[in-house]
Amino acid sequence: KASTSAVQLAYGDGTPMASDGGRDTTTITYGTGKLTGEYVRDVMCIGHRHREESRGRNGPPVCTTVDFLGVLQESRFPFSELPFDGIFGLGLVGLSAGASFNFVERLIG
Repeated sequence: KASTSAVQLAYGDGTPMASDGGRDTTTITYGTGKLTGEYVRDVMCIGHRHREESRGRNGPPVCTTVDFLGVLQESRFPFSELPFDGIFGLGLVGLSAGASFNFVERLIG
């Protein structure tokens, strides 16, 4: 299902994509493979989306805005064995494209 809150970014610095559609991409080497993606910003939450689902559980969802890469192209190996469509920042801050690309850093920052 497509996100209704996603914003297409032109560059890794968070610049929104202009109406002419010009944008940058980046390539990341991941293990023995590599992928190329476009910058995207969206709201990500941990917890329950609907109040009915959260009954008897602790508190509302925790949400933050985070940037990530939407994959355009990926090498056959190892990605044919590991299907996914983006790189989401759960790693160390030093390995992230920037602070806005690290979900944990965005939650605590």
